Amino acid sequence: MFMKNQLVALLLCALLSHESRCQQAFHHSLFISEIFADPSPAVALPPYEFVEWYNSGNDSIDLFKWKLTDGSTTGIISTHYKLGPKSYVILCSNSALGSYSALAPTVALSSFPSLNNEGDTLTILSPTNQTVFSVAYTDDWYLNDFKKAGGWSLELIDLLRPCSGSVNWKASTFAIGGTPGKPNSVKGQNETKTAIRINNARAINGRTVMVDFNQTIDSAAFLTIPITIQGYSGSILKRELVPPLFQQARLGINSDLDSVIVYNLTIEKISNCYGEVGTKQEAKCGMALAPKPGVVLINELLFDPPPEGADYIECYHAGTNAVNLKELVISQRSESGIFSNSYPLTERSFFLYPGERIVFSEKPEWVRSHYPMQDSLHLFKIAQLPSLPDDKGWVALRYQASILIDEFRYHKDMHYGLLNNPEGVALERISIKSPTDKAFNWTSAAASVGFGTPGLVNSASTTDSSRTESGMMKLSPEYISPNNDGRNDRLSIQFSLNRPNWQVTIKLYDITGRFIRKVVEQYTLGLESEIFYNGTDEHNLPLNSGHYVLLAELLNTDGETKRVKRMLTVVN
Repeated sequence: MFMKNQLVALLLCALLSHESRCQQAFHHSLFISEIFADPSPAVALPPYEFVEWYNSGNDSIDLFKWKLTDGSTTGIISTHYKLGPKSYVILCSNSALGSYSALAPTVALSSFPSLNNEGDTLTILSPTNQTVFSVAYTDDWYLNDFKKAGGWSLELIDLLRPCSGSVNWKASTFAIGGTPGKPNSVKGQNETKTAIRINNARAINGRTVMVDFNQTIDSAAFLTIPITIQGYSGSILKRELVPPLFQQARLGINSDLDSVIVYNLTIEKISNCYGEVGTKQEAKCGMALAPKPGVVLINELLFDPPPEGADYIECYHAGTNAVNLKELVISQRSESGIFSNSYPLTERSFFLYPGERIVFSEKPEWVRSHYPMQDSLHLFKIAQLPSLPDDKGWVALRYQASILIDEFRYHKDMHYGLLNNPEGVALERISIKSPTDKAFNWTSAAASVGFGTPGLVNSASTTDSSRTESGMMKLSPEYISPNNDGRNDRLSIQFSLNRPNWQVTIKLYDITGRFIRKVVEQYTLGLESEIFYNGTDEHNLPLNSGHYVLLAELLNTDGETKRVKRMLTVVN
């Protein structure tokens, strides 16, 4: 049955697609295994760019007329060089041939593509111009700020999974900066597997839908898998994956989509370049309309990060139709109202749909590691954000650099009044229904969520009106047993408040009123917060069995105070 299905897929591939646009589950043995894009400052390698190819197969390959391209420049191998099984070869420019051939087998290309330091897409083409392998690297793949500054190569980790993308590459660890023509210094088995996901879907016109995936997809299998657009009565006439990366699909449909409807796209049984089949994927899909003012809102802002961090800005879609973020720019605005330092949010089309959030930062990896993010698909690396001073600033979103969509004049005094140090603390919007430019609509992200909620519901959001004062503090479980046996070892203290800007100090007393310890002091709360207590005294020793009293003293910036008592039972 497997062979029959593969045969059907191959026949469909031949009938319905161009040769260069059809790629089955990864089967070719030739791929890129090392990239040296930035030779300066030199470590010990020759001061020339190179790309390394590896033949993982059992047969030799004559490289005559094979090509390497970055989309703008295509280098052609003009000599008959046979690359043996399980062997490497260095590809470089004619001027670098002498330097690299002294290290390992080397072939010069007639026009070696210039490798961009920040990132590039490199593709191997067969003599018949069929896409054999492609990789889109970025300087984030080094996973090392020092090495990405120059002199070190990027190396493939697992040679059995060459099209795995960023999770399978990192900076060389070899002392001279790389391993041209030799086994990679980082070579090993890479068990990291990324679930197949739809990054974005969008209708670029009434009859064409583009779908972005997070990894390379098997284009032969893609021709037969179930694809539906819920709410659409027409049919899909054509489907193809777009070379060279095969991470984007183009769907052709037989009747126009309604421009004001947001549809739901469902794709089942998607398989990647290794034939691994993912779960059913769903994504919003529709046509983008020009946004009106207030449709895309500035929702969260980090303007005072720690020295190793970076600013970020979160936007929220408060409208009813898709917006193409490629059409939006973020700008700095002066006190006189002049716009400057304007930068596009994205260089490529990406549709934001109603109710979605998106985060932009120059260091998305730092944001992801520092704050509790659930969905990294909506965290974008932006080449540059406008200057966001630590004391105050003015930032604006504009459509096509002309129509003002939203703007925010922030000041450090908007932070929670009892906050000791605002460094690394984001300002959060409280309500999407209140104006952006009102100071009362902003406050500090709560300590209980790590002082920032990029991509998540704001800790200060007032969208939930069900909070009541009577249930503002709850304890769970009913008793604790702090003996480290894995059962009821710690207490969860849960706060549910009807307004932000509260700090809490929690004190513990025994049943006679004797003070035991402070659980937390001046802890900033969100509307929903949770504090954990491990059942120990001030000397970090487990409490004795008995009854205790927790006293929570709450204070807000208006000077309002609350005191809440709860009984705690300890069983040891």
